[in-house]
Amino acid sequence: MKEKKEPLRAVEKISDSLSLPQDVLLSSTILTIEGTSKVFIENYKGITLYHENKIVIQAKHYQVILKGKNLRIEYFNQDDMKICGKIFSIEFVS
Repeated sequence: MKEKKEPLRAVEKISDSLSLPQDVLLSSTILTIEGTSKVFIENYKGITLYHENKIVIQAKHYQVILKGKNLRIEYFNQDDMKICGKIFSIEFVS
């Protein structure tokens, strides 16, 4: 466990010294949720499954699974996307 904490501390120090968020340095996938009808996803790798009841997004180290009704990808580009519809659940699977 100690080995994993040390690299994170280094990232924290670099983040603090450069005044940058850690997620930028780590290229973390970021989800912003607006109620039960919108999800914005940043820093994703690809779309694995696209169906009106289920959308699977590949992140760096895991998959993001959205389940719901009338789901649709309103827009996407290489950096981010917006998913709309009635969202019932969001899962993270490694």
